[in-house]
Amino acid sequence: MSRSFAAMHNDYLDPDRHTQPEMPIVEDAIAGRDLKCPSCGETAGWHSDMTTGDDEFKPEPDLGWHCEDCDWWQECTDDDVQRQAKFDKDLQPRIDACWDKIHKHVRKFATTPEEFFGGLSIPEGDFKWDGDEVGDWNVYCCGEKDCDQQWHLIGSTMEIGRRDGKLYIETSTVDSDGSCDCDSQWEEGDDPAWFGDVVNPCTDEHFSGWAKYWLDAIETRKDPCDQIMRVVPAGEWVEFCLKAAEDHIKYLTMKRNV
Repeated sequence: MSRSFAAMHNDYLDPDRHTQPEMPIVEDAIAGRDLKCPSCGETAGWHSDMTTGDDEFKPEPDLGWHCEDCDWWQECTDDDVQRQAKFDKDLQPRIDACWDKIHKHVRKFATTPEEFFGGLSIPEGDFKWDGDEVGDWNVYCCGEKDCDQQWHLIGSTMEIGRRDGKLYIETSTVDSDGSCDCDSQWEEGDDPAWFGDVVNPCTDEHFSGWAKYWLDAIETRKDPCDQIMRVVPAGEWVEFCLKAAEDHIKYLTMKRNV
């Protein structure tokens, strides 16, 4: 016996016929951090927008986790957010230690003109070696009120030569747009104490600049120079940037000759 359209329509409207199976819950989730799906064991990714489109029976939380393998999902709660805040707060002593090391770092120059030029196979007579290639990019904060980006990439080049019988060295800076300026120079006959000011600052500025960049990124949650090559979930941002800052500070404070 066939059922009437009205009977089938009433069945469709009966909410008991559309009850979804209860999903397992992760009790100790930290907002922003991916977690292991309690249903299938795969990674459940953090989502800041869980709009579900055509599925009228699934709610649409703004924040939560979703496993693409088994379609498990969980909405973010206030407790999850508080756990993230505690996680970030626990990292504050490490952040303070980074700033302390940067502020207390004293630049120590060990390179002299004799040490520097003595390690090069330089020709007789006048010559010029152009510094036409930029090494690793440095970063600095301009501090200009009308600049939205604030942080900018800058590279250094070095020209070495001899003119009129005197050895010389010149360093220049170039920004990511290609603008170049002569930064500093030294020539035989100048005070040898100046030599370190010309040759060595690039190393310190590189490591301290990037350390400051990553510490600032912790506060602003921004990467204005597009240095991050992968998606970092919101809950992992502080730890990711802090680890990057600590790595640069390690090299900043390392004993070295240049």
